[in-house]
Amino acid sequence: MSDLTRQELEQRIRQLQDRLTALEGEGGQKAGDVEGLGHFAGSIAHDLNNLLVGILGNAGLALMDLSAFSPCRPLIREVELAAQRAAELTNRMLEFTGAASAATETPPSPVQAPPDGRAWRGSGLMLVVDDEPTVRSLARRVLEKFGFRVMTAEDGLRALEIFRPHCAEFVAVLLDVTMPNLDGADTFREMRQLRPDIKVILSSGYDQPEAMRKIDTVELAGFLHKPYLPMELIERVREALEA
Repeated sequence: MSDLTRQELEQRIRQLQDRLTALEGEGGQKAGDVEGLGHFAGSIAHDLNNLLVGILGNAGLALMDLSAFSPCRPLIREVELAAQRAAELTNRMLEFTGAASAATETPPSPVQAPPDGRAWRGSGLMLVVDDEPTVRSLARRVLEKFGFRVMTAEDGLRALEIFRPHCAEFVAVLLDVTMPNLDGADTFREMRQLRPDIKVILSSGYDQPEAMRKIDTVELAGFLHKPYLPMELIERVREALEA
């Protein structure tokens, strides 16, 4: 969901609490109700993870640019740590989603800092596709900081409009899964028809099995779970390009 407001998020959390209370009162007898509640929890976790991309990402970029002796560093680090704790909570909600759907896959791990690859530099044109403006903006800043040129699109239809005339120029695509008009799975298939060797990194606020169930994973260059740190994004891109 784009531009999710704090009031909307709080309302959805209250709705989740009300539905959980109602199910507990009924003894959790209806499997369909439990599964529906799981999907509802998953959608909230997805929206939270989109918001956390902006918080974690911008905090990470600020820490990269600040002097080691800046008095602001510990303050921004506290923001980053708080956002990581929030990411752990959304992962617990995704665990509940998996349990309610009788899923057996391993849930996503809390956000962790990847190896420091700041010396690595990329080059070429990348396409970032995401319906959340904060995510697009953050990914663009990170990629440009590491040497890439970047174009962005807010949904699959716009992404294909950009990709068709420039498909030979792109080195990779960062593609969101859940978008209006044309979702990530259909966009991915269209891109592969236009250019079979394009490197596509799938990104989602849902856990990996749920996000990738409509996609042939053999053809993917990687998966990036939201929220992510700037260096985690760069590491995924590096892995895709060097594979």
